[in-house]
Amino acid sequence: MNGASPLLEIEDLSVVFHTRSGPVLANDGVSLTLRAGETLGIVGESGSGKSVFCRAILGLAKGEVRARRMAFDGRDIAAMSRSEKQALRGRGIAMVFQSPMSSLDPVWTIGDQLVETVRHHKGLDRAGARRAAIALLDRVGIQSAARRLDDYPHQWSGGMLQRAVIALALAGEPRLMLADEPTTALDVTIQDQILALLTELQRETGMALVLVSHDLGVIAETVDRVAVMYAGRIVETASVRHLFERPAHPYTVGLLGSMVGAAGQGERLRPIPGQPPDLHHLGTGCAFAPRCSRAGDDCHRAVPRIDPAAAHDAACLFPMEAER
Repeated sequence: MNGASPLLEIEDLSVVFHTRSGPVLANDGVSLTLRAGETLGIVGESGSGKSVFCRAILGLAKGEVRARRMAFDGRDIAAMSRSEKQALRGRGIAMVFQSPMSSLDPVWTIGDQLVETVRHHKGLDRAGARRAAIALLDRVGIQSAARRLDDYPHQWSGGMLQRAVIALALAGEPRLMLADEPTTALDVTIQDQILALLTELQRETGMALVLVSHDLGVIAETVDRVAVMYAGRIVETASVRHLFERPAHPYTVGLLGSMVGAAGQGERLRPIPGQPPDLHHLGTGCAFAPRCSRAGDDCHRAVPRIDPAAAHDAACLFPMEAER
């Protein structure tokens, strides 16, 4: 896999939202690559730009998207025609959104929505698409799929709805799936089932997977490589093992230290001091500097950048290993 060309190449991606209060830089100079069959975890606090990044790849971000390069399977996404971009969505790249209810129309049955999606991607007649829809629900673990196909979304549990959303994403046989907080609002048992399902489907199909989460426990069990985001920037990338064993960026160390189970028995969790920055007023230096105990004068003047080609790198002038 290491010798193959990247499936996804992102270089210097920025997303700007123009608001009444001024421009908001939701992503700033994001660069990364993803190879076929690889699982990448993207972690960070709420508002760090994880979801915006995924939407930008699909052309669904509502802000202004700029990138030096954004390519899928060697093809420049920005240079694609409107019809080519529409074909890319679902067949090349699919996305599972945070809330299954926001991905499903409450006035259409599950079957209607799956059948129409299958027909769009594969050109089947209605009968053939219905059979394919039943097969997709079987594949994602819905029992009595043929009977449940005509249910409405409100008749299914949260875990079942998330499985239906995954079935929708699989309908176009994508080579890359973007899973944006796919276990949000699900109980722990169902979370484990959904993550196991995604891992099994990836193994069966060979697709690449980007898993967005704020839950480092989920990331530790699921991905090959991790990108840590803060204030719209990637501040550290590493293999999942190296990230947990030798985190280099103080923000990553803070995230790990605030995990349940990170503290010893009887010890309090160690929250990161301060608040995430206001993206309207990021300033000129490292966005994490105001919350960082290691920050020096240079940290407030320069924005460290990361080497996306490095096996393990941190956007920090004073990188460290965890003091745990």
